[in-house]
Amino acid sequence: MRRLSKSEFKTACNCTTKLYYKKKGFPSSNEGNDYLQFLADGGHQVGKLATMQYPDGKDINSGNNHEEAKKQTGLYLKEENITLFEPYIESEQKLIRIDILNKIGNHFQLIEVKSKSYNSKEDPKAQKKELKDYIYDLAYQYLVLQEYLTQKGEPFTITPYLFLPDKSKRSKTEGLNSLFKLREEKFSGKTFRAVAVDIDENFKKDIENEDLLVLVPLYDEVIELQEEIKLRSTKFLNSLNPLLVKEQAKLNKGCFSCEYNVANEEFKDSGFDLCWKDKDDPEHSINDLYYSGSLGKKSLGIENLVDHLIEANKLSLYDIPDEFIGDGSRGQRQRIQLEFTQSEEEYFSEDMTEALKWTYPLHFIDFETATAALPYHKGMSPYEAVAFQWSCHTIREPGAEPEHFEWINLNQKFPNFDFAGSLMKCIGNEGTVLMWATHENTILRNIFNQMEKYNIEDEVLKHWLKGIVKFDKEDKSRLIDMNRFTLDHYFHPKMKGKTSIKKVLPAVLYENSGERISRWLQEFDFEFSLLHKKEGRITDPYAQLPPLDIFDQGEKYLKDGGGAMAAYQEILLGLRKNDAESLKAYEKGLLNYCKLDTLAMVIIWEHWKTSLSI
Repeated sequence: MRRLSKSEFKTACNCTTKLYYKKKGFPSSNEGNDYLQFLADGGHQVGKLATMQYPDGKDINSGNNHEEAKKQTGLYLKEENITLFEPYIESEQKLIRIDILNKIGNHFQLIEVKSKSYNSKEDPKAQKKELKDYIYDLAYQYLVLQEYLTQKGEPFTITPYLFLPDKSKRSKTEGLNSLFKLREEKFSGKTFRAVAVDIDENFKKDIENEDLLVLVPLYDEVIELQEEIKLRSTKFLNSLNPLLVKEQAKLNKGCFSCEYNVANEEFKDSGFDLCWKDKDDPEHSINDLYYSGSLGKKSLGIENLVDHLIEANKLSLYDIPDEFIGDGSRGQRQRIQLEFTQSEEEYFSEDMTEALKWTYPLHFIDFETATAALPYHKGMSPYEAVAFQWSCHTIREPGAEPEHFEWINLNQKFPNFDFAGSLMKCIGNEGTVLMWATHENTILRNIFNQMEKYNIEDEVLKHWLKGIVKFDKEDKSRLIDMNRFTLDHYFHPKMKGKTSIKKVLPAVLYENSGERISRWLQEFDFEFSLLHKKEGRITDPYAQLPPLDIFDQGEKYLKDGGGAMAAYQEILLGLRKNDAESLKAYEKGLLNYCKLDTLAMVIIWEHWKTSLSI
């Protein structure tokens, strides 16, 4: 008989068809080892800190031997008072591994540890709405534990909690994040592989005294869900037993981003392909439309147009009825996309020429930052950002060549004020500062606030930050958001409704392979070129960046901020933190990635300028 685990229940709640794919072993784009997950969200660190709040707790450490885990759990629960980490609980084909189960007589504290942030000083009701998925997870665990304990015939009570990093708290320990050491764990005779977290024993008492986590009681919320959880779990188990049955869920817009969209040697057709096999696959899909999920009108009897069109097998961008396109700025952008995709032409707004008259020098900037559930430095709060790298390309005057400057900090020192100070020296008080989206403004604003928080007396830097940062919508600022500028003034069919720099750059290069742009890519680095052409057009430079063997996952590219943050985490505290050759490669990769982001902005600006004969 097949069992329904906690993760499988969660998957099935998202989509019953995914449960079938998961049980059958279909490949998923979300697949990765525990090490990648650690680097992504710090969940292992938070889990370790949580267990340290219960120093007498017993770890049900049985590798992947479920029968042994089940046996150990049963024996320990015979004790009057006991705290267990990862106990194995099974009831009526439903099974769970509880993060922390604290038994005090006949009372059980059911504690699920997550790296999701929480602020104990803010309204809990509003925050609990953001915890919906975690509450469903907790409610399933409550059901299974309740059934398990009921079978024993003894009275009991259960109180469910989430254990979360509290953003209102500040770390008491310098370098707390780095005190959690990674260790590869392998089990003899098994294919199971994981990453364990140890702590620096010299700082054990310091770590135990940290109070960065908060217990969030969720009894009422969990009880309210019990009937629904029972019905759902019964339904899911019926699809698993006695035969594994594929229950085809109704396709909707969310299905476009399904993780079962990859194939392998065993599964030639992905789960996504199987679900969509009877649907059309147009070159320009309704999913490509800018804010397609907003299409729908109550007055016309359809509140979600995309789902309606999917059901009717009308998946082309041109199947969208005109009456569903609004009249506001979003609707205007959608109409531009429809018109210029059909004509296969670029769009430049009528006032773009005037809007591009920026004051020289032009400084194109990009930042790389990292946040962690457990702070990097004393006094920091969970998920407080560390700014560890910037890149800047400067154009001094019309016709001038771009000059590149960069800064990076890869040691344990808190970098933010040196980061801002070095940037101030680079771009000074003159000219226009350009960014893509608002991340850079947010980071500089945070650093200004951190100067107050940490009592940093540097009036020159404070004054400079005040002059460059946009603190609210009404503020004037030297910073210009090129993403917003693109939305207001530019479109290319190859952007497919997106305005990220990773979409705009290839679209621009499809139109412009000019001498200046080609030379900039050719001379990107003295070791390699990013200039590659196919059928006379420049291909995506991001694909030409030298790959890194990251995290034992084969060749990977630093293509986004998440990858950059993972590389930074790896440098500071990863399995290879003492490998000089690997660290040098990571540093080079980070510098290249950030440098290309600012060069991409220069290239896009160059294309706009030359296209409009400015």
